[in-house]
Formats: sequence, C-alpha cells, structure tokens
Amino acid sequence: MAVPFSTAFKNGDFIKPSVQHSSKNNTPSLGENLYQRLLRQIIDGELTPHQQLLSERQLSEQYNVHRGLVREALKRLEAHKLIETRHGGGSRVLDFRTNGGLDLLEPMMLKTDGSPNLEVVQDIIEWREDLSITLACRASLRNGPLLAEQLDQIILEMRQTNPDDLSQLQALSLRYWDDIADATQNLAYRLALNSFKAAYAPFQNLVLPLLKTALQDFQSYQNLADAIRSGDPEQSAQMAHRLVSIDEHKISPHSAVRRKSGSKGDASG
Repeated sequence: MAVPFSTAFKNGDFIKPSVQHSSKNNTPSLGENLYQRLLRQIIDGELTPHQQLLSERQLSEQYNVHRGLVREALKRLEAHKLIETRHGGGSRVLDFRTNGGLDLLEPMMLKTDGSPNLEVVQDIIEWREDLSITLACRASLRNGPLLAEQLDQIILEMRQTNPDDLSQLQALSLRYWDDIADATQNLAYRLALNSFKAAYAPFQNLVLPLLKTALQDFQSYQNLADAIRSGDPEQSAQMAHRLVSIDEHKISPHSAVRRKSGSKGDASG
C-alpha cells in the first residue's frame, strides 16, 4: 500500500533535484555553489528585501571564488528577479514574492537542511488541480472535436500499455495534458503547464506509485476526452477535476482541509 506523500518525505524517500555539476567531477562547481547559497539565503529570508549585498570583491574573498564566477552568479540572481544591480551602486535584494516567477518553485521545494518544504509541494499540487480544470475548460471551447481525436489515440496507447509500467503511463498522461494545453491556443497556459512540469519533475519518481489508481483509470481519461469533444466547458471542468483528484488524498492528505478553510474564509469575507 502506498504511503501518503508527506510520510514518504519524512521517511527520507524524497529524491533531491539535481544541480549543475562541473564537467571534471561529480561535485557542484564553485560558481554554482555560490549561486545556490545566495539563492537559498534570499528564499529563506537571511537576505531580506532591500538589503545591500556585499560587493563582488567582498563576495569573492568571503567565498574564495574568482570574481568572474561571482559576477556570473549575480547575473543569474538578477535574471530571476531576486536582486537588482545598479551600475556603481552594487546589488540589493528584491522581494521574490512580488518580483519572482514560477521558476523559483523548484529551489523552494527544499529547505536549507535539504528536507522538503511540504507547504510549497502542497501549493504545487493545488495548482495542478486548478490548472488542469482551466486547461480542459478552455480547450473544449476552442478545439473540442479535433483535440478529442488526439486524446482518443493517447488513451488507446494507455490501454495497450502494461498497467504496471507506471513510467510509460505517466509519460502518456503528460502527453495527454500537453495536447490539451496546446489546444487552448493560449501561450500563457502552455507556459504555465511547462512551469508546473519543471516544478513537478524533481519529485515525480516519488509521486508515481501514489498515482497508480489515477494512471490506470483509463475511463476517467476517456470521460474528459468525451466532455471536451462535446464542447461543454462545465462538463470538461468537472471531468478534469475528477481525474486529477483521484489520488489527491495520497499525495496531499491535508489539501481538502486547506480548501475548506479557505472557502470558509472567503464566505465570511
């Protein structure tokens, strides 16, 4: 029997995301180490918004890294909207909550000690549900019948796959959602799905056994395809919700409590 996602994390089964390594050995490069360290300090609040960073020379001396690597690390942080660099004025920390993008989800999944940040993981799972519903709804309105034919073919491949080959079933499931995202004809939705997949990738091997029931529920995939074929956005949204919620309690056992709590708060407001 599969254990809840949070329990698996506590048991140490989480597979940490890979980091960029040097070509000569299997250890992170000095520049990568510096980038990851500063990134973590910003995410964890050790470096606070508006705080001035040390100069390139000071960072180079403190971390024993060549100034060229320091400059490269700072440019990467600036590209992620984590710092702002002014000519002659050094660099200062930005508030990642108001400036950062979805690319920060992956590094935020781990705490400083390497343990998983369950709150962020749970946020990603909730995002998965909301995104799936939106994609299905939009796709049914814009490209229903043609998309349904593509989905029918993927479902056929899923039925022909060994039911215990969860990796292949997941690959087909991701292709299924890729086609739905493309059918929305909305670049923002397509890129949002890409961001979700990037955030999901580091722990997909852990989640895979917990998704067994959903991946083998070919009828639910077919029900969604049929709803999209009919061009009914409400039915498509409902079928998408059912599909992504099949094993949700295993992955995120407290999500229902969070949703109820949020609903009460919204109602009272």
